[in-house]
Amino acid sequence: MDYKYFFLASSSIRVEETLSSNNSTEDAMFWSELYDDNHHQSFYFSSLALNELEDTDEIIRRAYQILSIFEGIFKLCEKRFRKYFKLDSLYDFQTKKIIAAPINEPEIYFIDFDLSKLKNSPEFITNNLAYDLFSKIIKSEYLTNLFFLLSKNTDYKLLYMIYDDIKYFLKKEDSSHLLKEFENDIKIFTHTANNYEVLGYFARHGRTSQQPPKKVISLEDSTELIYKIVYKVLYEKFNIILYRL
Repeated sequence: MDYKYFFLASSSIRVEETLSSNNSTEDAMFWSELYDDNHHQSFYFSSLALNELEDTDEIIRRAYQILSIFEGIFKLCEKRFRKYFKLDSLYDFQTKKIIAAPINEPEIYFIDFDLSKLKNSPEFITNNLAYDLFSKIIKSEYLTNLFFLLSKNTDYKLLYMIYDDIKYFLKKEDSSHLLKEFENDIKIFTHTANNYEVLGYFARHGRTSQQPPKKVISLEDSTELIYKIVYKVLYEKFNIILYRL
């Protein structure tokens, strides 16, 4: 492909192997290459969406925006809170000359370009679950935002934001009934989140003599709850079934 730039990246060996096979996506993709006789491999990432950019900071920012979707995919499928991807250095694709290193990950609060314009297509099946899921996600504005949120550090505030987005989405879709089976757990979760994380000092028990909630849900169990809700929404509304990658 006619890439203009590429990144030396890093992840776990298993993730690198997963994303380096069946990776013919026509656009955003990872690949690995041997770099010595001991069979050590380098892991790379690129996208055609970087070609139109000239400013180094903009290239890095856009790359991390694309990577955020892959972060969300792996966190949801693997149910692990770890950081999956890091960009180490930026290169010119033709000359292989280094442009920037080391790379500091920028703070990204939203995706500022249209990911749906990437050539990754749901009609082009790679038989790689990560890439095929990525291609479906970027064609939906709602899913793009959902997986961007999933890529962030997991805490009560983030989980509350995800739940709130899902609740609003289902209400618009006239599908609020999908939350019915989680109703009791949701009440405990929202009570816990509102009192301990989202409102902080301004929680009810933080500024009055009221007591904190007697029944709380741990961050781990809250994450499990929200993930179960996400799984159901993906299946019922988008016909997406998630498997461990």
